[in-house]
Amino acid sequence: MLRRPVRCLKCRIKLGKSISLTLIKRDTALDGYVWRCKDKSCREERNIRIGNKLLEMFAKISLKTLLLYIFNHFCMMSPANTSRQALGIGFKTIHNLSSLLNDWILKQYLLEMNSQNKFGSYGSIVEFDESCFFKRKNNKGRVLNNIWTFGIIERDTGRLYVQVVEKKDAKTLLTIIQERVSLKASYVISDEWKAYGKLKSLKYNHVTVKHKKKLC
Repeated sequence: MLRRPVRCLKCRIKLGKSISLTLIKRDTALDGYVWRCKDKSCREERNIRIGNKLLEMFAKISLKTLLLYIFNHFCMMSPANTSRQALGIGFKTIHNLSSLLNDWILKQYLLEMNSQNKFGSYGSIVEFDESCFFKRKNNKGRVLNNIWTFGIIERDTGRLYVQVVEKKDAKTLLTIIQERVSLKASYVISDEWKAYGKLKSLKYNHVTVKHKKKLC
């Protein structure tokens, strides 16, 4: 639930440094902990809830209380009114929290069901490509680690699947394609990378497009 901030934004913007953050105890903080910059000249502190919209929205409620409510409501199946009285949370807050959690569970369920079905059916077009993500302004500063991702999209429906991959080799990407893309697809489109040439031997109706804007 808690995301670790990658770097201190203050040091990066003002000093051009890339300084990591560490978790420390802070009695004055609502949750008892904060993220703090390791640079002694900075010591910028950030809330541990940064990056989680659900936790940020209920900033006046401690994490312990939130987790107890989630446990009571979804694991013990306790009525909302019982949890409200036991934890001392207002009815409106309980209502908003329950609605957000129910919506989140439904979205996760739909995403899971959607990902179980393979991309591509009769008459459909599936497109895929790999991309590298990193940020380095004006090619200056420390070289960041490259993060490779592989994405698949079904043109007709707009369904999208993206996965971070450790290696951008033929074995890794072709394995993902076989797991996620159905042989029923009318066309699977890729760029001119040579490894994709093996798709025809895997019985895919493969089309190579240089700019991938339209079928040739």
